[in-house]
Amino acid sequence: MYVVLSYNVVGPTVHHYHLCSLYKERVQEGYNLYRPYELSRKEYAPMAGPSQAELERLWKERCQTGNFSPAVLGAGTIRVMGKSGDTPLQFPRIASLDALTELEPDEQYAVQAAQRIIEQARTENRTVFAVAPGQQPEPISEFRPDVESLMIVARVAGG
Repeated sequence: MYVVLSYNVVGPTVHHYHLCSLYKERVQEGYNLYRPYELSRKEYAPMAGPSQAELERLWKERCQTGNFSPAVLGAGTIRVMGKSGDTPLQFPRIASLDALTELEPDEQYAVQAAQRIIEQARTENRTVFAVAPGQQPEPISEFRPDVESLMIVARVAGG
């Protein structure tokens, strides 16, 4: 169904009033009135993806099973040091952020969450280190998805 507004010489007709009210109803319901009625609702309905809680749950399950996508090198760990000790958070290690599109949605979510944690730490002036066994910790300024272990420490105030 297409909506057609009609006018006569004197002014809008009764038919016009009905169509205008129909137009308002359809727009409020989310229909695209420039497309056939049957297609507009189906094509433009928002697609519901997995929620954040669902992605977190799926990522935790994937970590327990070890069933990673082929682009994942393994599980990396971010340790956030704080007053109550350290909180380890796992993320999928990948060669570079270019490989993000090759990951499953929960793995993408985990990489992006790790990026946000590192960015937040940097905005709070906390120091972030890349830590490898047998090597000196290396300070980093941005998220590196290939590193096995990252550590976030509190800013040390001298005095």
